[in-house]
Amino acid sequence: MRCTILIALLFLAGVAGASDASDKEVLRYNDAATKLRRAYDDSVAKEKARTVASLSALAKRAATPAAAALAWQGVLVLDKANVEARRYFQAQGTLDAVLAGLDSADGDLAGAGVVSATPGDGGVPAEPKAGAAGAPAGDAPPLAGEQFTIAPEPNAKGVLGPLAAGTTLVFQYVDGGWSPVKGKARSPDLSETPTPLRVRVTGSLGGTESILAVLPAGTAQVPYALRLKTACERIYLGINLDVVPGDAHGEIHYRIQVQNP
Repeated sequence: MRCTILIALLFLAGVAGASDASDKEVLRYNDAATKLRRAYDDSVAKEKARTVASLSALAKRAATPAAAALAWQGVLVLDKANVEARRYFQAQGTLDAVLAGLDSADGDLAGAGVVSATPGDGGVPAEPKAGAAGAPAGDAPPLAGEQFTIAPEPNAKGVLGPLAAGTTLVFQYVDGGWSPVKGKARSPDLSETPTPLRVRVTGSLGGTESILAVLPAGTAQVPYALRLKTACERIYLGINLDVVPGDAHGEIHYRIQVQNP
């Protein structure tokens, strides 16, 4: 009997000891993880402050308004409450538009310097006419249209025109990628690509330019059709940025089919 009780007591002591050891290990982990998170947050905060200071200095000594705007937009990506950057764009009357465009950057400086386009009234989405490539199901066959090479520069050159009101343009992505900064080029036709890196379609008439559309993702599978509400002397294609950094690189290819009214 006494032997049985002794064995039971020894077993319970062992369980208690194992429990204490487990608790200590969990506490050790929690303590180490907390210290690592604190160290990481401190490092990120220091790097952010250093980068904001550097970008602010670049903006103040920028040689051109475009370069200054790009640097100040980078500041706002990291610190939307930055007084100097907000004051700069308030003076330009563009603060709201800049902040709206930077929402898509999501704290990533790869998307800095971006003001996303808002299409105007010059064009509306349309269904391709019968016989145009681009059935919704599966991969679309190559569009029967001319292939264009597009560099990451807004309105670098006119690619089409003149075009009458009612003309439908059908766009299909072929291949290629671009980036506004040093780094990996991205295809504008992927769903995960942010709007500022998509293709902006701009039309000009009588010296006035207006944004007609920003091409959506997935046009390789389902070509995008745009019907012109007004005549255009020229149609331009470029990256969907108002300010293009000097490090922008890459090129993309689209087929464009013109369907006359």
